[in-house]
Amino acid sequence: MLAAPGTHLIATLPSLLQYWPYALPAAILAVFVVFQEIRISRHLDRQQAFLRETREEISQQQVLFEERAASLFREVQSLRDSLRTREKPSREKMGGVVVGEELDRVGAREIKLDFNPPAAAARYADADQVAGEFTRLFGGSGPETLGNLIAATYRTKIFYATDREQEVDEEGRYSYSAERSHEEGLHLGTCEVSIPVDHERGKLERPHWWKLEFHEDPLKHVVLLEITPLATDTFFTKLQERITPKGNPKGPKEDVLVFIHGFDVTFEEGARRTAQLAHDLDFKGAPVLYSWPSGGNLGRYPADEATIGWVAPHLKSFLNDLALKSQAAVVHLVAHSMGNRALLQVLHELSLSHATSRFRQVVLTAPDIDTGEFLQIANAIQSTADRITLYASSKDRALAASKKVHKYPRAGEAGENLVVVPGIDTIDATKVSTDFLCHSYFSKERTVITDISYLVKKGLAPNERYGLEERPHRAGPYWEFAE
Repeated sequence: MLAAPGTHLIATLPSLLQYWPYALPAAILAVFVVFQEIRISRHLDRQQAFLRETREEISQQQVLFEERAASLFREVQSLRDSLRTREKPSREKMGGVVVGEELDRVGAREIKLDFNPPAAAARYADADQVAGEFTRLFGGSGPETLGNLIAATYRTKIFYATDREQEVDEEGRYSYSAERSHEEGLHLGTCEVSIPVDHERGKLERPHWWKLEFHEDPLKHVVLLEITPLATDTFFTKLQERITPKGNPKGPKEDVLVFIHGFDVTFEEGARRTAQLAHDLDFKGAPVLYSWPSGGNLGRYPADEATIGWVAPHLKSFLNDLALKSQAAVVHLVAHSMGNRALLQVLHELSLSHATSRFRQVVLTAPDIDTGEFLQIANAIQSTADRITLYASSKDRALAASKKVHKYPRAGEAGENLVVVPGIDTIDATKVSTDFLCHSYFSKERTVITDISYLVKKGLAPNERYGLEERPHRAGPYWEFAE
């Protein structure tokens, strides 16, 4: 007997309904996948359009550069021809120097018609070098050129010193681990770090999974591109070249800024942060990272505490060498979190030995050091620097945790535990600390970055810097950021 139409479907309906809880998530996932495919497709279209426009702009700029070079070449050629007609009198007047031949030599060195801006940007490590090359070739137009823009926004060179263990992978690329170095002396070198064109001041751009970013992209993120170890003599030679004004070797040297990172920082993170800080400060001198073997994770806090004392003699040796061999007239020191312990120990030892090394600006940011211990050495260390500035915050959750572990206040706390010492400028950054931990405000908050810039670049006192208001304290005045 044949079943009525639909009877079979009705009979199987209960078994089909048992799968309905899985159908809804599957449908949602399918819609999400389709949406993301559309989003990625649109993003790729925009990127391709941007690349096309960039290529066209580079082509146009290159034509302009070559036309300018050709024009200059013709001018030099005309001048050379003119001088050749008077070569004999000129030889007599200039003591036998053949002007035409000399001009030929200078012209051959100075004019290059095959100069390629993007290639030049790749050859030179920093914006100053590219600007110098363009200025040399094209007069005053150098700093505004596309080549300078490429170098300034995509590659930043920093110097480094580290007592971490060095590692080399199968492809010959260098890195530094969280372990202490087994070699005598420090590892020295340089790092190339990318800064994206649309970098926001205070941001350390990196990939985020919620943006479907799973790999670093130098166009979008601050990326450590290359590590180049250097011998000691080569390191200081390159450092001297960096701080020497282009075209004026006897002119005043640029400054050197040394950054000592804190707890829970890898070498790569320290390099990225140093480049970002130097870029945001618009620092024209040589930025130097001192990277000590922090474990790079929260669970290694006790190990980092044990290590930081081991680091201090190495840091002291490096700072002494920096003062003697770099030829820098001015050296600034910026320390963060636990890195302040090593720096303060070094400064204390230098003060006791009456060392001649003296630093311009010493900036102590969120120092994770016992307040009582800091107060014991606060007066002595003032002899080692022109100015010492301490930044503190009552919102700093990392220091609150440290205080809970150690049972005593930390020097980077504000509020009732704020440290105020005559001769040291204390800045309360509580009002501008806005990130979750409120511990890295020195490099994340634009207000603090601007204040450090005034301090490092112009040497201004707190009462001369915009945005600070003086407040009374039982130990003397301190300053806080205005709301």
